Amino acid sequence: MELRSAIADREKALPAHSVRPHQIMVIESLEEEIDATEGALAQFRTESLDDSDPSSPDSIYSEDRTAS
Repeated sequence: MELRSAIADREKALPAHSVRPHQIMVIESLEEEIDATEGALAQFRTESLDDSDPSSPDSIYSEDRTAS
């Protein structure tokens, strides 16, 4: 969220008449990159939580099933 606030601060600091189309495109590109990164992080967190389920056979909490 820190990046979003930095972008918002920079947008507010620009006078409306001085913003050029390429600057808007760069800002929008950064916002899309942030969204993609946040989505990937959320998915990673969800998958990590699924992996740490104590009832999962692959969980670090389960007994060693490879021992004979």
